[in-house]
Amino acid sequence: MLTLEMTLAVQNLVAMQAFYTALLGSDPQVVWGDRYAGFQIYGQRLGLFRPRGEERDRWRSAQGAWSLCLYVPDLEAACQTVLASGGQIESAAIAETYGRECYARDPEGNRLLLCQGEPPVALPDPQPA
Repeated sequence: MLTLEMTLAVQNLVAMQAFYTALLGSDPQVVWGDRYAGFQIYGQRLGLFRPRGEERDRWRSAQGAWSLCLYVPDLEAACQTVLASGGQIESAAIAETYGRECYARDPEGNRLLLCQGEPPVALPDPQPA
């Protein structure tokens, strides 16, 4: 069976694990020492891993076009959690067709899109070829 997991390289696993534990409201289900922490929320998987010393430069955060989108029940509370946990809020909340959203950054600068409202309709899992 194919499993999809978004995996984020982090420089400080302890700090980032604490940040995502607070934001997701859940402890990681898997922790492998100081190298990996894995969360599973509503069937979605997020892994945090600390690259080995010789690999760290290759994995430094780049300001790319991706963002981790989190649908939250209370946008203001999520923004407060981001700030209290060492992250940054980049934009004021704006209205969208599905609800409200704002952009934020985690403590290492990775972009987050925090959304309050109905997520898009779930797509069915692909059938084996």
